Amino acid sequence: MQKCTSKNRQDLGKAVLLANKRLKSARLRVAVQVLGDSLYLRATLPHPQALGAPTQQRIALNLKATRANVDRAEDQAKVLAGQLVAGVFDWGHWREDLSAAIAVTDWIAKFEQRMKPTVSPTTWDDYRKAFSKLPKTQPLTGPLLERILSDQALTPRTQLLCYQKFRQLAKFAGVECDLSHLRGNYGPKLLDARSLPSDADILQAWEGIPDPGWQWAMGMLAAFGLRNHEIFYLDLESLLSGGYSVWVREGKTGPRTAWACPPDWLDLLHLRRPVMPPVVAVTHQGYGRRVSKYLCRARLGFSAYDLRHAWAIRAELAGMPGMLAAAAQGHSQRVHEQTYQRWLQPGTQQRAYLAAMGLA
Repeated sequence: MQKCTSKNRQDLGKAVLLANKRLKSARLRVAVQVLGDSLYLRATLPHPQALGAPTQQRIALNLKATRANVDRAEDQAKVLAGQLVAGVFDWGHWREDLSAAIAVTDWIAKFEQRMKPTVSPTTWDDYRKAFSKLPKTQPLTGPLLERILSDQALTPRTQLLCYQKFRQLAKFAGVECDLSHLRGNYGPKLLDARSLPSDADILQAWEGIPDPGWQWAMGMLAAFGLRNHEIFYLDLESLLSGGYSVWVREGKTGPRTAWACPPDWLDLLHLRRPVMPPVVAVTHQGYGRRVSKYLCRARLGFSAYDLRHAWAIRAELAGMPGMLAAAAQGHSQRVHEQTYQRWLQPGTQQRAYLAAMGLA
């Protein structure tokens, strides 16, 4: 096997450059490319499923990126160019080569090696959840990603998650595809119809929880607007010394200070006397799943994230500056405003105005 040395890479690059120069001189609109350890052809090709106009795409040749294989790739480029000029190009002709392209599982492994050290465990769990939808032994192609995103069984939130992560994986692997039409409709507008619990609903549900640990956990979610897993990553020093904040040591968006709203819930819900729920987990996702599952089984009528959203609306009504509220929840002010201001119905807006003007 030819060793991958600096000189070999230089020879390979020079060979590809010369091959593409010859193809261009012959006015053949196909180029040879090196991606990783393999050779590809790049050209403007019809959409594999006849959706939309032709776009720049790659074709895997099942050829190792060596100087000797560049000539073979150039020959294949001429074949492809001839098919395009004659109008007889057929993806089926090239699918045989694609079957031996780099498999999904190999690309995920490469992507994980590059990306995992740069993101939080919770964020990587999102990548893992999205990539679990992909068939591991098939080659990573645009049509494959489109087929998975078109699955009607995906919830809007999962479809958006997969769209975001698939797009990053495709870019990393050099897979040319446009997935924007499969983004889904999950976002702030979809949340307009959400029925959030009132403060009275929350307090009544809290009283009905028999387990002290879970009662304390629900109270913390409600009073501080925490994400479900963050209960287990708190520094309570300020809270226990009479303050109104907790320090989130780690989570989906990193460390931050979270503030109680309203402050009187700290004493009303006995939050200064912490009792941790009996949960054993390893990851953020594992802790979060246990919290969500308990609240679902308790049939409170709302979820952990409903409590988080209710906190944001409550903070708005209380006149908390948007920048502070956004920082307390661990996201940008732009996301905060896009998500929550559209939830303020006319009656809610009037109460916020009266409170801000001192007329309430």
